[in-house]
Order: sequence, then structure tokens, then C-alpha cells
Amino acid sequence: SINYPASSVNMADDQNISAQIRGKIKNYAAAGKVQQGRLVVNGASMPQRIESDGSFARPYIFTEGSNSVQVISPDGQSRQ
Repeated sequence: SINYPASSVNMADDQNISAQIRGKIKNYAAAGKVQQGRLVVNGASMPQRIESDGSFARPYIFTEGSNSVQVISPDGQSRQ
């Protein structure tokens, strides 16, 4: 198993909304720390940096048709 560091991918301020995954986890209590969760897009799991306020963002080009996105909390228990 290979573990990569959490993504802090730079996203341009004018990044097209159709080419990004952005969100915020409600009731996120990280005690002021940046943590690593998992972002699963169409079955491909990627480490994802989650800011202390629960926000996350990553540039992503979706394929045409149906797509799935799942965010997994740092403890691996919560999946949205």
C-alpha cells in the first residue's frame, strides 16, 4: 500500500466550476488543524486535504455522463 500526502493542489481563483470539486463538511471539528481525508471520484481514491473549517477543493475534469464523488473523513468512519 502506498500512502501519498494530502493534496494541497493549487486551484486558480477563476477555475471553471465544472472543472472542480469543492465543498465543506458540516459540523467538522478538527480542533484548528488541517487533516487528511479521502476523496473518491468514480472509484478512484485520492488523499484530500481538509482545512480546519471543513472546506476542501480540488481541480478535476469530469467525464461525460454519470459521475460519483465521495468524501471520507480523516478517521475513515464518515462517508458522504
